[in-house]
Amino acid sequence: MNFGTKESSNPGCSPQRRVSASLWVWPNSERLELPTSSSKNFLGNDLDEMKIFVERQQAIRDSVERLPARCRSLIEMLYLDGSFRTYQEISQLVGMPAASVGPNRARCLEKLKKILQKRGLE
Repeated sequence: MNFGTKESSNPGCSPQRRVSASLWVWPNSERLELPTSSSKNFLGNDLDEMKIFVERQQAIRDSVERLPARCRSLIEMLYLDGSFRTYQEISQLVGMPAASVGPNRARCLEKLKKILQKRGLE
């Protein structure tokens, strides 16, 4: 997984989106972010904050690894590999109709949410 900064070809993509990977695990405004080392505000100067961040980031990565292969692949393509693919591009890569990417994404995120909750990450 590459969490490095990558310029997006998508003009609507915000700078924050280019710098961090977001997992939309909870509905509405709640989201779980995996900031990169180049994010300006992801760590304070406090070592305890850094430890918590690293542990949480590792727990999220471990949880993604526990997903079924198809979900893991979809989540990585959508959020973690930094390539900012469209649903059409993803559909061609995974062999599903583009209209199925969104519903599959929602199901996979729900599975990830359950894994995270079992690990105490809420």
